[in-house]
Amino acid sequence: MQIRLGFTTYLMKFFFLSTLILLSVFSASIAVAAPKLISFQTKIYKPDGTPLEASSVQFKFSLMNPLSTCVIYSETFPSVDLSSSSGSVVLALGDPVKAVRSYPASGSMKWYDAFNNTTPTYTCQTTGTFSPTLIDNRRLVMQFNDGGGSGWQTLPPMDINSVPFAMFAELAETVPASGILQGGATPGQVLKWTGTSWAASTDNSNPSGVSNVSSANSYLSVANGGTAPVLTINVGTGTNTVAAGDDARITGAFQSATSLSGDLTGTLPNAVIAAGAVTNAKITSMAFSKLTGIPTTLSGHSITMISSDITTALGYTPGNGSGLVSSVSADTTAGNPITVGGTASAKTINLPKSTVSANGYL
Repeated sequence: MQIRLGFTTYLMKFFFLSTLILLSVFSASIAVAAPKLISFQTKIYKPDGTPLEASSVQFKFSLMNPLSTCVIYSETFPSVDLSSSSGSVVLALGDPVKAVRSYPASGSMKWYDAFNNTTPTYTCQTTGTFSPTLIDNRRLVMQFNDGGGSGWQTLPPMDINSVPFAMFAELAETVPASGILQGGATPGQVLKWTGTSWAASTDNSNPSGVSNVSSANSYLSVANGGTAPVLTINVGTGTNTVAAGDDARITGAFQSATSLSGDLTGTLPNAVIAAGAVTNAKITSMAFSKLTGIPTTLSGHSITMISSDITTALGYTPGNGSGLVSSVSADTTAGNPITVGGTASAKTINLPKSTVSANGYL
């Protein structure tokens, strides 16, 4: 819908305008591809009848309540080049590149939010608030400044009324969500396409779904295959059954708690190496090399043993390895001149010198 408004009026200073304004309001509430913009077209003439062709003209648009007493939203086009334009102006309110929102100063409000009559309250730019009814329209005020010394020129407020599609959208707001989303379906039903329309149907009656379940062998049993299938795996030890647990048909594998003998003893899974199972023949030079390597010299190697380790091999108990003589005694053979003296911890051996009258040693 287009609204054509013609103006012939005197404005401030020396400007005489004969302006034709064409408003086209596009609603983007229904079609996502529709632009959320207001197209504004006008032609501006100077008092001498020549078109305005300034290189930098400012435009300001304000959306107001029906009484033009409350500015709900405004935006500014800071610099529009009308050079060689013959006075023609074509602007898009809400242009994200060229337009700058001047009110509200903060927040996320867009120009189309000013038309939402379900908004409880709008805060006016100067003072007060505006609470719209469902049938309230809006008014648009356009101002411009060509920088020529005449200042801002203001056109009278223009009514912006609903376009037919917008009125239909207002009616659609009264339709409850259940009427759109539920589609007449009751609990346990879904909407299905019949080929010509959507219809409420039982959820499990879809002909394109699974209608019957059966088994190709005796390992799997099926009950209620056509309605609510129940599948059962046949476990047992006979034919047409599957093995499970301690089935004797499972060979080549040890079962839990199996008793072992030989080099391994105990029961699974806690088997241990049997005593004496590891013999010299089972420890090869290769096995030794994998552990430590075979040394070619004893340099850097040592073997530590205690006396009890070699008692059997020697046939007697060796000394304590301290290098001390633990016991000294003299033979009692007649004529033996050797005597043992001293204390238990410090023994002495006496070898007498031979004389004319006594035996001794040279």
